[in-house]
Amino acid sequence: MKILFYGDSITDAGRDRTDPHNLGPGYPAKIAEWLAINQLEKTFEVINRGIGGDRTNELLERIEEDCLDEKPDLVSLLVGINDTWHNLEGKTFATAEEAHRFEVNYRSLVDQILQLGKPLIILEPYLLPHPKERLQWRVDLDPKIQIIRQIALEHHLPFVPLDGILHSYAVDLGCQAITGEDGVHPTDLGFELITKAWLDVAIRHHLI
Repeated sequence: MKILFYGDSITDAGRDRTDPHNLGPGYPAKIAEWLAINQLEKTFEVINRGIGGDRTNELLERIEEDCLDEKPDLVSLLVGINDTWHNLEGKTFATAEEAHRFEVNYRSLVDQILQLGKPLIILEPYLLPHPKERLQWRVDLDPKIQIIRQIALEHHLPFVPLDGILHSYAVDLGCQAITGEDGVHPTDLGFELITKAWLDVAIRHHLI
């Protein structure tokens, strides 16, 4: 079974992009490790196709080569935070125009992946409120999260509500324990929590 993780830097996790088999140290690698230990009766090939800084439009530009042409049996998609970050100083920040652009892009990603006829797991983007300035991003990010939730609901897709899950852990553990100093990029603990959330959904939907 071939599982392909598609997304931005949270998926990329500093992997060696010169090696197509390198998973980096993030949640794709941790999921691969769990599968190797706990699913001995099955054979899994795990592929990481995250690229740091990518937005929905960059994922669309490379979707054939990095996703569709790989012919995966299961795709995991996490993208969205850079659509907010790269737009912080833009005239369309937190506008209806920006929300529409994002929705068109995200729907195109989902539609093209679903044409493979294989399962798709959706992970919503997230943002923890440390540093406090990150709260200013929510006005643009929150509509994007709602768009993703609606698309997942329409297609009845397995869904990982990372924004809510990681916020719940942050209440107990603190934001820095999960995303360090920027509210976005996971610590090792953060990657463990994302791994657990992903596995819970994949197992519940009998995907692995």
